[in-house]
Amino acid sequence: MRVIRIRKIRFVLVALIISIVQQVFVHRYSYGYAGLDLIAVMAAFTAIMVPTGAALWSCLGLGVLRDLGTAARLGGSALAMLPAVLMISMLKDRFYRSGMAFDIIFTLLFMLSFGFVYAAGAIVFSLGTIPFSFFYHAIGYAVFSSLLVPPLFALFRSAGLVEERKTTF
Repeated sequence: MRVIRIRKIRFVLVALIISIVQQVFVHRYSYGYAGLDLIAVMAAFTAIMVPTGAALWSCLGLGVLRDLGTAARLGGSALAMLPAVLMISMLKDRFYRSGMAFDIIFTLLFMLSFGFVYAAGAIVFSLGTIPFSFFYHAIGYAVFSSLLVPPLFALFRSAGLVEERKTTF
């Protein structure tokens, strides 16, 4: 049997570094629908690699951290990540195999699910905006952020965010 858990202090430190990099560099160089969301890629990593309970709590924290860096409502990203985590946890038991192609596909599914739920919430709570532009942003950010899966997942694995131990029972 394997026991998988998150190393909390490393996770918080890496999340803060990713947040700072996203605020300083990524938002500055995003243009229109072509943008990157490093915090959501980290949330996808935790949803794929750790058990559901730990993934829900870590993605809730990452969502709040993401909202603190934007002008959006506090908690919107956190609540939008929860259905994406649940979807990935249901799919990974049946379809996930360890490999970069599966990491990219599952991250793309996570990002699309998260983006569509976030866009639906933005449409419900905003007035006088173009509704479909939120969905175009979700698709653009999902596609471009999925391109960063190989280097970021390698960084997260080398940082030791997830600890896996084999037990006798």
